[in-house]
Amino acid sequence: MKLSSLSLQIVGKAIVWSAIILALIPLVFMVTTSLKPTGETQTIPPKWLFVPTLQHYANIFGGETSSSQAFLPLLWHSTVVAVSATVLAIFVGMPAAYALSRLSFRGKAFVAKWILSTIMFPPIVAAIPIFIFAGQLELIDTYPILIIPYAAFNLPLVVWLL
Repeated sequence: MKLSSLSLQIVGKAIVWSAIILALIPLVFMVTTSLKPTGETQTIPPKWLFVPTLQHYANIFGGETSSSQAFLPLLWHSTVVAVSATVLAIFVGMPAAYALSRLSFRGKAFVAKWILSTIMFPPIVAAIPIFIFAGQLELIDTYPILIIPYAAFNLPLVVWLL
């Protein structure tokens, strides 16, 4: 007996929707746990009916947690570093990408392959030398010591994407 194409589509959609629902279960559990009152977050079995509260979010954004700093300044620092590193990588990578795509020069293929190969360099290998270098230049806990290495590590990807 042959299955019609309509029934195959229905079975396929059912499988996809089942996979989506299964993938979303941890996310739903995480969000519902964040909305539970403090005493009900670790009950076993989990309590599914509760009065939601936003107190945990107010504590994090207001700085009323056991950590030493509020979350918003830390989020701001991360945003500044990420945006600055991205802009720097784009401005530095744009001329290189243009040269690789439009100009012809001796060794062009080698340079293109070398840039591509640097994507495979694990950034964690450079963490200790960068930290030592930052200590010698007294740049620890400053934006430049984060922005410049992030931009450098993203530069090969920027050149290839542009």
